[in-house]
Amino acid sequence: MTDLEILKAALNSSIRTIATNLGFPYLAPVAMYGANNLLSKPKYKFILDALTDGNDNIDIESLSNALKDTMRSMPNKPTLLGITFGPEDIDLFKREFLNIKSKNV
Repeated sequence: MTDLEILKAALNSSIRTIATNLGFPYLAPVAMYGANNLLSKPKYKFILDALTDGNDNIDIESLSNALKDTMRSMPNKPTLLGITFGPEDIDLFKREFLNIKSKNV
């Protein structure tokens, strides 16, 4: 798997976990579709490119820090389909990414 594929898998796993923990597992497929759709948009590709080295390795530490900084600068926590995300969700996403990447060796 490439780091981008790992990123998408980690994102899907995190969304599924968050939705289930909140008691809304039925929202996970729609939220995952929305998140994956954003990742496939060319206008967002430059963000991932900036955090990817020459070997296509994503700097997950910098990405998670950038996401947390972005959340802190927002007047309201980001919400997707009624699911509100916070820094702890970014930590979950980062752990999922690192876990999947370690199994992908």
